[in-house]
Amino acid sequence: MDNALFKRLNSQEKEAFLNLFREKKIQKGQIIKQEKTNTENAFFLKEGELLVKKNTSDDMMEIATVSTEDVCFSITCLVDGGKSTTSVSAKKDSIILEITQKDFFAFCERNPETGVKILKNATIMLAKFLRKSDEKNAEMYKTLEEVL
Repeated sequence: MDNALFKRLNSQEKEAFLNLFREKKIQKGQIIKQEKTNTENAFFLKEGELLVKKNTSDDMMEIATVSTEDVCFSITCLVDGGKSTTSVSAKKDSIILEITQKDFFAFCERNPETGVKILKNATIMLAKFLRKSDEKNAEMYKTLEEVL
C-alpha cells in the first residue's frame, strides 16, 4: 500500500502501524460513514469499490468512485473525531481496513517517534487539501464576479 500517510516510515514502522487496521467486509449499498455524523475512524479500501457522495442544496451528489487501495478516508476524523464531510458507501461488495481513534492514539503514545511521523504526514496531506480547496474557492469567486 502506497499512501502519503506512510512517507518517512521505515518498513517496520509501516508494518506496525498497518497491524492496527482491522479488516471489515462491507456489502454493496452499505454505508461506511455518513456526512455530518461524528466519526472517529479512518480506513483504506482493500478490495472492491466505494462511492463518495456529498450533500448539495438539491440532493446528494456523487463526487467520486474509488477502486484503488491507496486512498485514505477520514484522516481528519481520526485525529479530531469531528463530523464527516462526505458519505461513503460500498458500490459493490468490498473490504476495508479500518482503524479507530483510540487504537491510533494508543499506538502514538507507545511509539512516539512513529506517531509524530504519521501525524506530520497527515498534517501535510490536510494542508495540501486546504490549499487546493482555497484555490478552487478563489476561482469560483472570480467566476461569480465575472458573471455578476
